[in-house]
Amino acid sequence: MMFLCYKSGSSSIIMASVLLSVAKAMTLLLCFTFNNVQSFSSINQHGVVFLKTITTTQYLSKQQQHFNNNNNDKKRSLAVLKLSANNDDNNGSSSSIGVDTTDFKWKFQGHEVYTKISKPSSGNNNKPIIVLIHGFGCSTTYWRRTISSLIKDEYEVHAIDLLGQGQSSKPNRINDNIEYSIHLWSKQVDTYIQEYLLVDNNNNTNRGIILGGNSLGSLVALSTATADYLTFEEGGNPQLLQEQQHWGRQGMCRGIVMFNCGIGLNSLGIANEDQWDPVQSTLIRNLYNVLVVLIFKNYWLLEYALSEKITPDLLKQTLSNLYTVNPQHVDDELAQSFYQPTQVPSVSATVEVLSQIYCNDPGRTPMDLHRLYPTIIGSTCITEEPNNDDTIPIHLIWGDKDLVTPLEGSVGQLYTDMAAANDNNNKVTMDIIQGGHIPFDDNPKESNKSLLRWLNTL
Repeated sequence: MMFLCYKSGSSSIIMASVLLSVAKAMTLLLCFTFNNVQSFSSINQHGVVFLKTITTTQYLSKQQQHFNNNNNDKKRSLAVLKLSANNDDNNGSSSSIGVDTTDFKWKFQGHEVYTKISKPSSGNNNKPIIVLIHGFGCSTTYWRRTISSLIKDEYEVHAIDLLGQGQSSKPNRINDNIEYSIHLWSKQVDTYIQEYLLVDNNNNTNRGIILGGNSLGSLVALSTATADYLTFEEGGNPQLLQEQQHWGRQGMCRGIVMFNCGIGLNSLGIANEDQWDPVQSTLIRNLYNVLVVLIFKNYWLLEYALSEKITPDLLKQTLSNLYTVNPQHVDDELAQSFYQPTQVPSVSATVEVLSQIYCNDPGRTPMDLHRLYPTIIGSTCITEEPNNDDTIPIHLIWGDKDLVTPLEGSVGQLYTDMAAANDNNNKVTMDIIQGGHIPFDDNPKESNKSLLRWLNTL
């Protein structure tokens, strides 16, 4: 199940349930194809694959060896704080500060987008505005404990439902000419910021923007801050952006916080990673293409699973396996936030979104973006040059038990290395906390502590 879940972000939550009726068969297929699979998800009496350890022995051994070889040096220099977990519901979010909440709907390319706006009643307009971007299959709902903590600290928060997900519209390829991609969602977020937040009469240009993302949403945040999506409209050449007067290049992006980071729109991006030789890369692509034909382009199968097999209780069970500290946080509200969007406006509309996301080009990886925009979001190459004051500070909050985007994976190692470098080439810091793929809702006490501590340094 590596390709369905590993590094594809929170899509694993939905797809684990979509594959209910074929889980056992797929497990056997992949076990036959990849005889070096370390361990598979446990299968309950209904045949549900619970996404536990989903990777290959070869991949883990290489990454673990790299991690172990560098661990001693990193302990001395790494800007990472391993925070302990507290297995209770005291998440530090209780507060006497009032909050004004608005369910705001606006149009992007003619399609309705939902945004939850939360402002402290105190009306503090001095702090940056925080824009939260969820992962695939998620929505604004799972930011609940993060928003509560930020409001307590008097931050204004805008949580956006990406097009095709949550309470936003689900346009399609045939009728609406919509191709789901990282750059589409980046343009959506950028449009919202420019049209509704960076307006002089609200004095927001002086406050600046903090972008926050989870999993796939972290990639959207990086693409938004760099305006990389514009390259897809200008012939694909990042050099064409050098003269663009984008707000992310004018010091108005005060920082980016990423709660675990995915590698692309879907799992196909792993075929481009350095640890694979050409034969392995080809094998990965070919196997993924088989899965595309068998599952992700099989509209009948997807529609049947979503209509007949997916239930809130099943999603609740699947989500519980991603919460390693406080599984009791997987409540009815959270389960419904995943279930209801699959049924509205229709299951067929949801199938179109799922199919596109798993079949479309995965887009740029975080490694690509840092290589293309080193002066904006930091370089992965060590340099002795003075700090670039315009480089956007980046903070990672990573769950150490994440099996969807594991810390030992290439993206986790990218940011571990950047935070450990302690040189002049980036402004990356990282906190590793106990938790899974959704650390801010799984272990909100330590996640919020890390987030607020970083915000106070900006």
